[in-house]
Amino acid sequence: MENNGFKAISSFSIVVPVHNESESIGPLIEEIFLALKKYPPLEVLIVDDGSTDDTVAEINSLLPKYPALGLISHSQCFGQSAGIVTGAREAQGDWLVFCDGDGQNNPAYIPLMLEALASNSTSNQPDIMLINCARTNRKSSRLKIACSYCANLIRRLVLHDGCTDSGCGLKLVNRKVFLAMPQFKGLHRFIPALVVMQGYRILEMEITDRNRTGGTSKYTNTSRAIVGIFDLAGVYWLSKRCSTPNPQNTVRIDSLATRKPENTRKKIGSRQS
Repeated sequence: MENNGFKAISSFSIVVPVHNESESIGPLIEEIFLALKKYPPLEVLIVDDGSTDDTVAEINSLLPKYPALGLISHSQCFGQSAGIVTGAREAQGDWLVFCDGDGQNNPAYIPLMLEALASNSTSNQPDIMLINCARTNRKSSRLKIACSYCANLIRRLVLHDGCTDSGCGLKLVNRKVFLAMPQFKGLHRFIPALVVMQGYRILEMEITDRNRTGGTSKYTNTSRAIVGIFDLAGVYWLSKRCSTPNPQNTVRIDSLATRKPENTRKKIGSRQS
């Protein structure tokens, strides 16, 4: 990082999708900035997905304290995948850290993810474009843990993505690689597979799960299972139709290869009501 001491990353933004997390979002924001004092992000973008509680008010109260904090609001609830896509489109960093807004993802792991990416980047292998976290010591019901285990096992056997926990919200991913993915509801559960389809490597890092500090889960086991079956079938079809060459097998030799494109993205404001 040019600003943070890592060679593998030039800049990064943090994206946190939230929906009715008024009890958790304030403490989480404080934790994020505390954990990243040594490696400050370009911005921390909170994407409110049509919350009907005091989530937006909690975020607005912290905007004056943290200049790097930004709020983006959806007019209604579109889902977690829509939240991270919106954040990725608006982000200024070359890399993105996705973090759930319920407080179960510990921001203290983010510096370790950055360091893991830097230390594992080599020139003789395809680039690592995703650090995926895998939860240990899960803080959920036995039924939910069992359902998650089965879903991960089936997905891994079908898609061969080498990922043991694709449902963990804490991820570090290259922005361009992420935005090249097809965007659909449920995308957030298939990010590792979609990175692998593009010819890149992923790295998995174990983290310890935490209890919710407030609010309730937005998913049920039944709804996730039904939707997950259709999503898995769609991603499997896509994997069989994917013809993207490995990045190591593509070479560009001309004068344009050394030119840096101008950054035409607009800088988003830090305040929003």
